[in-house]
Amino acid sequence: MKISGKSWKDSHIAALSKTFLLTGLTGIFLISSILEASAKNKDKHHHLNHHTLSGVAIMAEPKILNAVPTRLTTVKGRVTDEKNLPLPGVSVRLKGTAQVVSTNPGGEFQIVTEQSQPTLIFTYVGYKTQEILYKGEVLSIKLDPDQSKLEEVLVVGYGTQKKSDVLGSVATFNAKAVDEKPISRVEQALIGQMAGVQVRQQSGIPGAGLSIQVRGAGSITAGNEPLYVLDGFPLDIAGQNAAGGISNSPLDNLNPNDIESVQVLKDAAAGAIYGSRAANGVVIITTKKGVSGRPKISANAKAGISSVSRKVDMLSADEWVAQATELANSAWVASGTGRTASQTNAERAAVLGLAAGTINTSYMTDPRWAQAGHPGLDYVDWQDAVFTQAPYQNYEASASGGTENVTYFISGNYLNQNGTLLNSNFKNYGLRANVEANAGKKLKFGINLAPSYSINNAPPAEGKDNQLMNALQMVPVVESSAGLNTGAYGNSTYTWASPRLISPYAYLETAINNVKTSRLLASVYADYQIIKGSH
Repeated sequence: MKISGKSWKDSHIAALSKTFLLTGLTGIFLISSILEASAKNKDKHHHLNHHTLSGVAIMAEPKILNAVPTRLTTVKGRVTDEKNLPLPGVSVRLKGTAQVVSTNPGGEFQIVTEQSQPTLIFTYVGYKTQEILYKGEVLSIKLDPDQSKLEEVLVVGYGTQKKSDVLGSVATFNAKAVDEKPISRVEQALIGQMAGVQVRQQSGIPGAGLSIQVRGAGSITAGNEPLYVLDGFPLDIAGQNAAGGISNSPLDNLNPNDIESVQVLKDAAAGAIYGSRAANGVVIITTKKGVSGRPKISANAKAGISSVSRKVDMLSADEWVAQATELANSAWVASGTGRTASQTNAERAAVLGLAAGTINTSYMTDPRWAQAGHPGLDYVDWQDAVFTQAPYQNYEASASGGTENVTYFISGNYLNQNGTLLNSNFKNYGLRANVEANAGKKLKFGINLAPSYSINNAPPAEGKDNQLMNALQMVPVVESSAGLNTGAYGNSTYTWASPRLISPYAYLETAINNVKTSRLLASVYADYQIIKGSH
């Protein structure tokens, strides 16, 4: 933008940062420019000619204001613990911003801000968070231990202990936020939640179990799955099937919203309680219990659609045709002298001495490949054919409450999950009733019942020489008369395809592999308090 008006004398110049406000039809523009102003000139009004910028009027006669330098505030201080010892590594954050510094080995810190009285937030693992308003003095901060973390109760073996009393390595997961996640299995809630605990999905079939490893694999030939303990009752250890997936997982049909907490015992101390079964760690799962008071009723409904996020990168039909043509021509030219890539199929058949209508797919191409619209042929993406959009729905309801003597927690759930693989589905119906009664001041009884029924249709698609592997080996060109049913229902396979591979679409669409499972998990217990305060 060119600005004309009164000229500035070189003898009166000084650098000054100026801002003009441009108002127009399209909004407000802010333009910063460096002008030169006279330090001694008392006349602060300089008339500028009227100009426009893309149809936006620039206001005339702007006033040149004195620049006000930004004042910075430096906050210094020192952070100590309850014993007045310095705390290194304390996070000091300026409230309302992303500006963060940490204390040095002496517990000291320094942070610079444009705010005159900033609020600082001090956080450190195991200590309570503090917010301090700076008032111009050097800060001296004392952080107090967070006793609530030390008083947290963990389930260890056959009883409970305070977290501060636990000597072994225990990882804890609180399941309060599980109902906010669209998950269908307990293992999915543990993904990335606990250090040293790896949760891996071995199969994409709905209802299939996940693999859990505690501190990595401990064996090459034997199993690496941990021991599961549900409400104090040890369950069977999961095993892997031939396709690499988890079969007969003890966590099958278990509703994630029924879980109160999960503890993982990671060291050898677990073997003192559970023996050799605990060699790969122990996963202790505690379900929800009732609390005395007014009844609490909750309902939860989830729905969604899942799809394959990434397919295997394969040749498209056009790319396959181009490659097959090049291979056939190269093989023909190399098969004998005087043979050229421009020779037709009829000429090649005559040279080879083939009977009329006979095709040698090693040296000859399908003439329809080169014709517009490849008449009589369909181009197929087999991954699109066997994968589909998969709806998911889950409905849950629960009620809990009780009196001082009897408490209860009752829940029910219905899960209907389609798989992204064609014709795969998992349905689960589950109930749970946890009841606890006090027979006296020191004696209480309890019963946990969890019946479930599931129907899992899992066609044989995973593993070596199965349908997903076949889908990647299929030629992406089929006869239009057969379509997706090539090689099936009496249709012959495409001439340039392998005769042993039939349509994986046709196979999966008609496959019936329903596995119906009825399961009842029940436990009865009695708890007598011998010494007051014992667990």
